[in-house]
Amino acid sequence: MTPIKPAPLGLLATILACRLAVASEPSPVEYIPLEGADAVEFAEPGAESERIDDALDAGTGLAPRDEQAPLTEEGWDLGLALRVAYDDNIFLSANRPQSDLVLQITPRIAYAFGRPDDPGCYVRLVYRPSGVLFAENSDESRIDQDFELQAGVVGRRHELGVSTVVRRLGDATPDTGTTTERTEYLGEVRYVWRPREKVKLEVAAGLSGEDYDESRFSDSDRTYGELAVRYAYSPKTEIGAAWRFGRDKVDPGGTQDVNRATARLIWRPRQKWSVDIEAGVEHRNYETGSDLYPVLDARVDWQLREATGVYLTAYRREESSASFPGQNIEVSGVGIGVAQRFGSRWTGQLELGFESNRYKRVTGFTPARRKDNIFYLRPSLEYQLTDQFRASVFYRYEKNDSSGPTFGYKQNQIGVDMTYDF
Repeated sequence: MTPIKPAPLGLLATILACRLAVASEPSPVEYIPLEGADAVEFAEPGAESERIDDALDAGTGLAPRDEQAPLTEEGWDLGLALRVAYDDNIFLSANRPQSDLVLQITPRIAYAFGRPDDPGCYVRLVYRPSGVLFAENSDESRIDQDFELQAGVVGRRHELGVSTVVRRLGDATPDTGTTTERTEYLGEVRYVWRPREKVKLEVAAGLSGEDYDESRFSDSDRTYGELAVRYAYSPKTEIGAAWRFGRDKVDPGGTQDVNRATARLIWRPRQKWSVDIEAGVEHRNYETGSDLYPVLDARVDWQLREATGVYLTAYRREESSASFPGQNIEVSGVGIGVAQRFGSRWTGQLELGFESNRYKRVTGFTPARRKDNIFYLRPSLEYQLTDQFRASVFYRYEKNDSSGPTFGYKQNQIGVDMTYDF
């Protein structure tokens, strides 16, 4: 399959729609970010995901959800990130951990035009190639790729938008237990209609998936459609409901028909609070039967004091396994983070989380016996040298207590991050 196919088609549609758009007043329904110039911000993940096992369409990373985060200022946005870290288990091995010194160089090239909450057209492109160099295991050195596109047109009552993410990665994952060359992709087209001032009706279609270079791992892709309604109860509260339907294909592993119904609450009662919770149920039909289970994607941010910020996350979903054809993974996790600013230049952070991955058979005859319990801890200390340059030291500990004897592991990382914005 061709991962980036959604991008040119959706972008062409938005360019044509831009020519038909009529300038009008901005939508009265706007997401309200945490305010205050002195608010403590959590560091954004680098080219390497800070998630235990990143998923494109179900994120719980440190940064806010993309649809809530404002775009950068119009024009070019250039930056460079550098990481030097000692890793005592670069392959997440259970029995023979290998240590190495890893250098990661990540330039950022981005361009933004317009804004999604203003009338007219908007475009945001971000490209982050990442060179990953190993001092001793030089044959494992690689170049990761990360491309993101958001584009659309906003009118008085109608919106049309497209989003695409394509990532080329080669890091080790808990599911495979080794370095895994793969391509992850997500593409979506979404249409929004405002029949009344506080009401939005949405129709979306999309696809996502993972393609693995090695035949021993299972490729998967998901196609879906979605119908949703959003209601702005007040300037600080939005509620909504959505129904998503689609099909997951796993090669090998058959197909799964998926239906999901969720409700969502976005609530910002005060400048110091931000609540975003989406919860519901999902039904899947498998070759071995069917299942109904809860789904959750939630985040709460709290500006405890002027120099202190706290966040909480929780998530629950089901996804296919790459290492065990015919098996799905029930993924449940929680996370917490605290950021404390010291003076005008120092910021300390502490993040910890827990994730449970339970495998279950959905096709074939191989029994599913594996269960992973993963815990991670990450303290860091950052110093803002100038408005453009910041540096931090970090330590990360991760442990997987797995029932599979070849998949459990311990990992320690210690290193330095440096970021420069041009």
